[in-house]
Amino acid sequence: MMVDPDGDFAFLIPLAIMAVGGAINVAANWDNISHAENGFLTGLGYFGVGFAQTAATMYGGPAGTLIAGGLGGMANAALGGGTGSDILLGGVTGLAGAGIGMAATSATAPLLSKLSVSVGGYTSPLIEGAVKGAIGGAIGGAAAGLGIGLMLDPSNALQYAGRGAISGATFGGISGAATTSIQAIGSGRNPFVDYSRSGMGPVLKGQHGVAMAKSQIQAEGGNILGEQVSLKATPSGPRWVVDIVYEKSSTIYAVEVKTGPGASFTPNQKIVIPQIQETGTAIPVGGNANRAFLQVNETTNIRVRIMRY
Repeated sequence: MMVDPDGDFAFLIPLAIMAVGGAINVAANWDNISHAENGFLTGLGYFGVGFAQTAATMYGGPAGTLIAGGLGGMANAALGGGTGSDILLGGVTGLAGAGIGMAATSATAPLLSKLSVSVGGYTSPLIEGAVKGAIGGAIGGAAAGLGIGLMLDPSNALQYAGRGAISGATFGGISGAATTSIQAIGSGRNPFVDYSRSGMGPVLKGQHGVAMAKSQIQAEGGNILGEQVSLKATPSGPRWVVDIVYEKSSTIYAVEVKTGPGASFTPNQKIVIPQIQETGTAIPVGGNANRAFLQVNETTNIRVRIMRY
């Protein structure tokens, strides 16, 4: 189920991802922004650099990512009032960070590709890509910065490495977030919260699925009568606690919601659901059935509907 079934606002998703890239660059350079004479315009410049880097990664492929990383690193250094060597360092480490950050999110990265990142039990492709990219970018940026430092100013090579690590982590995080986001969109997943890979508990996952099912049912014109309604196929048989009961066109439907690729049926569901599907009737029992305006303990015509998300 999609919140925007007609795709009228699909263009907002890439824009939101680009805005996240801009925000990452602002956060990484906040110290420069806070000390700038015109902090707003400086911050806007940093935001634009991050926004453009994200767009280049999403739509420019590897070449676009590398070019934008290098130019973005140079722009960041210039916005910070850097010298010629600072701008050179920014360009090289930005290029290295963007490239390694992009690579760090792919299956070819032997260590970082196995890293899983979740926030509050939720898996986010965007956040996971940003973290992986930042780690890989920091390593690449530090190495590039060290190399430049050894050539330009050997006594301060470690300082160059540190600045390179920051620049690399920034552009690595941006390119990593953009790369995993566009991969998620391409496979039909939510780039912000990927429920199909979520590590949240079954209860929270089920609640999310029920909420989506209710929205879809109402969009289809159904009238929701109740939730957690118990049904039996026979008077002496086991119970099936139905997620949603609704009515549409004088027909009552019992809905079982399954969220995630690994969702399976319980032992009772495996018994009761096929029986109700075969006969087209069920026996509502319990208080929730009464509150759903069903005839308790009476055989009732009910259709079964399985909704998967």
